Amino acid sequence: MKESESVLRDVGDGKIRLFRISGDEDELRECLNKIGDGEPLQGDTLVPNFLGVPVLDLFYVVAEVSSTTRSMNPPPLSHPDFGGTDPIKAAREDFIKARPQNKSPSGGSHPSSFRKTQGEGNTRILCGRPRDPEELIPVTLLHPVFGQFLDDCQTGTMKKDDNQFVGELSNAMSNLYDDEERRVQAVTDLFKAVQLDFNIHEKIPGTQYVMDANISPNDQRLPCYVIAEFKNEAATSTSEPYMQAVAYYLEATRAFAPRMSGSALPCFLLVLFGPYIVFAGAVWNLHLVVQVLSTPLAFHYHSTHTHNQLTVARHMAAFRKAVRTLNEYYQHLSVTLTTDGNSLSNQLSHGALFPYRTEFESLDDGITRNIRYTVQFMEAGEKKGLVFFGTLHHAPL
Repeated sequence: MKESESVLRDVGDGKIRLFRISGDEDELRECLNKIGDGEPLQGDTLVPNFLGVPVLDLFYVVAEVSSTTRSMNPPPLSHPDFGGTDPIKAAREDFIKARPQNKSPSGGSHPSSFRKTQGEGNTRILCGRPRDPEELIPVTLLHPVFGQFLDDCQTGTMKKDDNQFVGELSNAMSNLYDDEERRVQAVTDLFKAVQLDFNIHEKIPGTQYVMDANISPNDQRLPCYVIAEFKNEAATSTSEPYMQAVAYYLEATRAFAPRMSGSALPCFLLVLFGPYIVFAGAVWNLHLVVQVLSTPLAFHYHSTHTHNQLTVARHMAAFRKAVRTLNEYYQHLSVTLTTDGNSLSNQLSHGALFPYRTEFESLDDGITRNIRYTVQFMEAGEKKGLVFFGTLHHAPL
């Protein structure tokens, strides 16, 4: 079949019949001459037909193409339920309509308020509150920056300035402040010293909602990619800071998500309260998805607790690296918008965004091959596991 790849490529399922042929290699050629004598495998899976074959014995699958004509076009990439339209855009628009701007992020993050919205399927943000239901494709697979961040938190290397920065940040985070404003100023001043240029108390464009701190691209056509929500201490607010940060991300991307349906619009959320920092990753797929990353950091550790110090240092070094990665990503989006304003939409009419790993190195020739996903595996009408189908250079995988 490998030798006939160019012949079989894109041949419809209805034009191929598979046969199991008994016998050794010497008998194979004779069997091929009378292909119809084999046992058809139509409507069956392949594996059970070979369970009885000894481990060291060879077995053969023969494909018979009933017509020499074949399509030169790749398999259809549009989702069958949407008729070639943009289902990601439609799903995002529906989600946004179900979450009107009738409450500010601070008001909507009061426990009684977000408990109500999280209890309804059309308004629920999958963010771990509650844990069930859970988004099938995690944020770590929708953009590589989040998975790389987690890896760097465990195994990343640090430089001298990383340790110096963490020492100063630990002191600032552990200090007691009269109010939240003083904490915001002290911490963001240290961030700016290491090129983490947070904007302080900036309004989300088109709204009156003011974020504590954020990092945004220089291009106003794009949303911010880091949002920081501060609380002076853990018990100084009636708003739940994690849900408030999530709400700010929703409002910051509300105008962008539908028309940029080809992008996950990745963003880091930082929740800072007292001496603690929590990292989360936020993205858009069909709806908004947020995931806590790694472990919350405690900065009021004892100076002899080297494990805690190392954990904090690796996390902050990983975060600085991740911010640089997101900056490059959004710079690329800016260039793309300038050259082709429609190119950030879901032009292939996929039913959802797929995992970011879209290439692999072939074991046959060592050449990097590109994958184009088309659909996620479904069973009984429901998506199951992280199994996907796609095409490789217009050949079905």
